[in-house]
Amino acid sequence: MRHIQLGLLPLTLLGLLFLAACGGTGPAKFSGGGNGNLSVAVSATNTCGALAGGVAGPYSHVYLTISDVQASPNANATPGDGSFVDVTPSLKSAPKLVDLLGTPNQCAVATLASNLALATGTYQQFRVVLAADGTAAAGSPCGTFANCVILSNDATNTPYDLQVGTETTQGIAIGAAQIAGGSFSPTGQAQILNLAFNSCASVIALSSTQFRLKPVVMAGDATGAPAVSGQLVDSATTQAVPSGQFLVALEAPDSLLVDRVWMDTRADANGNFNLCPVMGGPYDVVASGFRTDNGTSYAATATLGVTAGAQLGMVPMLAVSGSPATATSIMGSVNTSATAGQPTSGDVSVSALQANGSGSSVMTVPPLNAFASTTSVATQPGSSCPSGTDCASFSLLLPAASPVVGTFSASGTQYLQNAGVPSFRLAGDAFAPLSGATPFCSPSTQSVTVNGLTPGGVIDLTPTPLSFLTCQ
Repeated sequence: MRHIQLGLLPLTLLGLLFLAACGGTGPAKFSGGGNGNLSVAVSATNTCGALAGGVAGPYSHVYLTISDVQASPNANATPGDGSFVDVTPSLKSAPKLVDLLGTPNQCAVATLASNLALATGTYQQFRVVLAADGTAAAGSPCGTFANCVILSNDATNTPYDLQVGTETTQGIAIGAAQIAGGSFSPTGQAQILNLAFNSCASVIALSSTQFRLKPVVMAGDATGAPAVSGQLVDSATTQAVPSGQFLVALEAPDSLLVDRVWMDTRADANGNFNLCPVMGGPYDVVASGFRTDNGTSYAATATLGVTAGAQLGMVPMLAVSGSPATATSIMGSVNTSATAGQPTSGDVSVSALQANGSGSSVMTVPPLNAFASTTSVATQPGSSCPSGTDCASFSLLLPAASPVVGTFSASGTQYLQNAGVPSFRLAGDAFAPLSGATPFCSPSTQSVTVNGLTPGGVIDLTPTPLSFLTCQ
């Protein structure tokens, strides 16, 4: 194993960034009145914005119109169940237009409502209801669309419909697995219920002018807007990586011990990153990236057991050895069909998983060429699709290296590179289109293992696609 140890940097600058981004502003200033002491806020990732972290992303705006937020103590309650209560009744008559990419402070994009009274209890499910087309307020940048995207390279700011379906009637379901700590409990004190949208993983481009929502949203208590911050540095120089382009993901394990992404961000030109609001925990923080000047890729670095408010200090990024030191290109495909063997369209999220050295757990490694830590594609009819299926292709750039892993310590985290030949598992999760990201295949997850990664290499997995052949 390669051993790397870095102490904590003096964090005066990062502390200032933390205070500017997550303290004192936005919903954190909420003060309850009367019997109401709850505020409902929205935060959002911005890794695909026009200039997110110095990277030119595809979108300048992603607008959602939220018309209701409901809560239930029953994690399995179906839409319309009598256990649901209205958290934000005012939104029914006055829906709130939210721009998920509209502010550099993604810790607090919008406050949906405040001074709310929510009965004490343990809530294990939320539903976020979106407005339907034709209900947009006068003067909305979306025109007649209720939900829309605007492209970053469009000087005319033309809105394109962001297609939604059951999100307008049944809402987007946020179950116990998507709630920090598994549930939300009103405390009787001033408190923030936060809805954290992964903006860039939630938009699927069907074409250059057609877009569909596949929502990825988490919830939790964001009172105080705690953050996780740090600085990515080259492990050899302890300096920021020249021309580095890095994604940093905050992840938590699901029931299968797969680290799923809760939010992600881009490191700035000096390697600094700030994730907030961090709800609950602990989490794993996973970073990956490359140099844009010479293409040198870096092994993924994972910091395990990170709690809200942690300052990670210097996080070492280990350059891949060899010449070239560029990433491995993975080409793959997915296809979907119904139970009768008929083609059917699906939304598939593809994640690159790598063992983190902690038992049987695996982590999600952000691809080096992506605008989000997971890649979402929509299967559609095509002449190249296997008979009886709709299909889609994807391309990922991944480091040809085993990850560098450390368990967080406030006194200085020690990092080790995992031994062995680098390998990944590509996992696809299939969802019914326009369903609020409802799984619709049996099984709804398929995966393939990728071995033999070499710097600068190309691996073609299209002959062995991720196949979902029993979808309804």
